[in-house]
Parts: sequence; C-alpha cells; structure tokens
Amino acid sequence: MEIRRSGTVQAIDEGRQDSLIRADEDGACVVAHYAEMFPEGAAPLQVGERVTYIREEEQGRPVARGVRRQIGGG
Repeated sequence: MEIRRSGTVQAIDEGRQDSLIRADEDGACVVAHYAEMFPEGAAPLQVGERVTYIREEEQGRPVARGVRRQIGGG
C-alpha cells in the first residue's frame, strides 16, 4: 500500500527541471521532477504551496511521485 505524505514546496529549479519538497514528517528534502510537479492541464505549483506525494527511492535518494496540491485544512 502506498502511503501519501505531506510537505511544502521549498524550491523550483527551472534549469534542472526539478523541485524540492520539505517533508512534514521528518523535515527531509525530497526531489520531484517537473513531470510530477506540473502535470499536463494542471495549474503550476508555487514555492510555499502545500502538497501531498508518495515517497520512493531512486538511485539512493528520496523522490516524490504523484505530487498533488493539498486541499483543505492541511
């Protein structure tokens, strides 16, 4: 079962086409590729915005998959 986690978008790097999300759970930074942050047809996410995501490992580092804008009371 996949566990959705929550965090805050900390930075967006257009040159590298990735973003950093600071996890609420442990304060760790998780990398999210643009394809996860800006799905086709969705409004772009902004720095400071609250999100949920699924945390996975890729090449020994945490990455965010299935990033979604967090709606409601946090």
